[in-house]
Amino acid sequence: MWLCNLFRGTTYDICFSYGNNLGNDNSFNEQLTFVITKDNEFRLKYSFSGNFFNDENLYNSDEIVNIIWENHIKNVIRKQ
Repeated sequence: MWLCNLFRGTTYDICFSYGNNLGNDNSFNEQLTFVITKDNEFRLKYSFSGNFFNDENLYNSDEIVNIIWENHIKNVIRKQ
């Protein structure tokens, strides 16, 4: 997990690389984008999970932690 600035703009996103081979191949699996809603609330958007152009799928930080746990961590821990 790291802060990324893909387009050299003024904003940063959070990038993730999942798996057990995290060599420096300049790739990542997921990107979280920071969003401020019309109601002036802070939200995060998964950019690569089919939601790139869908602003209805915005999450708070607790929801993001739960999604990452359920989809990427819990099953790996159970297998060990």
